[in-house]
Amino acid sequence: MSGDANAAAPARLPREALENILFRLPASDLRRFRRVCKEWRDVISDPIFIKGHLIQGPTAPTHTIVFVPSSKRSTNNNGFLFDERWQLTARFAVGGSETMIGTCNGLLCFLDGLQFAIKIVEPFTGETITLPEPTDLLGWRFANSYCFGFDSTARQYKIVHQGVCAREHRDHLKVLTVGADEDWRTVSIARNNNNSNDLSCDGGAVYWSHREYTSMGPMYARFDLATEEVTSVKCKLVDGQPLFCKHPWWQRRGEPCAIRIKWLAGESDDGYWPRDMDRMKAMAFHTEAISLPRGRLLPKPHALQREHLLLQEANGALYAHKIVSRDAHELEVGYEKLLVEIGNVVQEEPGKSLPSGQFVRVNTSPPSRRRPVATASGEVISSFAYVPTVSPAPLALYLGTRVNCAPAL
Repeated sequence: MSGDANAAAPARLPREALENILFRLPASDLRRFRRVCKEWRDVISDPIFIKGHLIQGPTAPTHTIVFVPSSKRSTNNNGFLFDERWQLTARFAVGGSETMIGTCNGLLCFLDGLQFAIKIVEPFTGETITLPEPTDLLGWRFANSYCFGFDSTARQYKIVHQGVCAREHRDHLKVLTVGADEDWRTVSIARNNNNSNDLSCDGGAVYWSHREYTSMGPMYARFDLATEEVTSVKCKLVDGQPLFCKHPWWQRRGEPCAIRIKWLAGESDDGYWPRDMDRMKAMAFHTEAISLPRGRLLPKPHALQREHLLLQEANGALYAHKIVSRDAHELEVGYEKLLVEIGNVVQEEPGKSLPSGQFVRVNTSPPSRRRPVATASGEVISSFAYVPTVSPAPLALYLGTRVNCAPAL
């Protein structure tokens, strides 16, 4: 009997082998697999595993965050989290003076225009750190002039601002290494560049467009988060070229849809589309509008992500149009218009307060009862490709031991 019992006992993988398998899985799966058994939870919650997954784990976006600003600073701005199947799973709220800079490794970053501060939040725990803005800026206090990125070589998070120095009246970068720097550092930018203040983070670098007097075409400036060197990157085939989005309804009404991808050369297949359509499911692109169907708006920065084109309707609702085919300068979107349902914003119960930026689970209503939200007139929805954190952990684990974080309320 004892021999039969031993034969039927399930074999257990060595911990090292289990870690190597789990390292290959996206963070969204690992958050679910923590509930499989105690052994798996202990592995996934181990600080060493969490830090290792930041470097070795998959980085492709699996979720989408939609940020809806309020028209009044006295009213909260709201955010909504959508999962792999584009289903609403959580929401969050921040102050009316806070706008979203971006996300990195599951953390959220906000700019508080009223407090002149930057806030980093672990949205699953609500733990927060607040940092001051650079003090010697001349204008350009906008969320899109900041980037929140990760230097994988040093395992450090950095915030970068591109703007004009008030003292010298010239363009420069301000850099703050979270958990290491006491104050912002300055990186000079060449005087002969006509720089934009619309930054993009991708692949361990920060990009912005500029035009050199010696060049006939547009260029990217590339700031390496590891070396902190600024170089020029020449635009390639897709850069600057219109991308036409075909949909039978838009064509029938004579309403063209054309966007431009602000391609980050050097992080792509030589500036071309990915050769495999499946790769588009795991990619997000910074985009800008050239011509849109009547009443539509393009939600920046990631209107093209996870094999869908996101467009904001005239009534404020956001829809995801699935991409069914593509070539060098054309996308065809399907008939089905997937509603990204962000519903009516639920007011908090009296006397109940949640940390700013913390996810609150949402129970979605049946499809027949869903109603898209109508945003305030003139307010534009933003959309961000998102990768969740691996496991609930102290914010200091991600940002460094010198960081003093505010606990969840």
